[in-house]
Amino acid sequence: MRIQAAERERLAADLKHSAQQRLHALEEMLARLEDAAADPRAREQARTCRRELAEAVAELEALARGMHPAILADAGLGPAMELVAARTAVPVHLDMPAGRFPPEIESTLYFALCEALTNAVKHARADAIHLAVRPGPDGIAAEVRDDGVGGAAPDPGGGLAGLTDRVRALRGQVTVESPPGEGTTVRIVLPSGGGA
Repeated sequence: MRIQAAERERLAADLKHSAQQRLHALEEMLARLEDAAADPRAREQARTCRRELAEAVAELEALARGMHPAILADAGLGPAMELVAARTAVPVHLDMPAGRFPPEIESTLYFALCEALTNAVKHARADAIHLAVRPGPDGIAAEVRDDGVGGAAPDPGGGLAGLTDRVRALRGQVTVESPPGEGTTVRIVLPSGGGA
């Protein structure tokens, strides 16, 4: 069952990657068309198409982040994060518990941890990322720590803000420590019962 779920996830990731590559290639073609067009109206049309395409790509990426992966439901948070770590461009060192959490906890942690990893890869210029999840008496604590450039700050509508909103929906807390030049640590704490 776990192998089938992992294979479904791999195929979905391949399809998403292929679609994004094609859309980005189309965006580049439109940029060249915009630069080459002599007619101002044609240039404006190409610029409008590029804006629309950029919005479509952003919506596709948001949709892909919001999809509930089959491996998470079938095998749990640990195997799901192993799959994500294997596909991440920066080496990710995992420290995950073997057991399962309630579905709403696993889902929230999965999407929050994926967002934290995405931010680290895109912005931190890190050589390594450490991801740990630990259950405790006061709740479930997760941490994503990178050795990158630091200086991260939540932007309204950005990845860290979305991560925080998702965690707060279960009455959890997010803290971010990111001194310039010293990497970034994102800590997430969720109540054991999901805040119900």
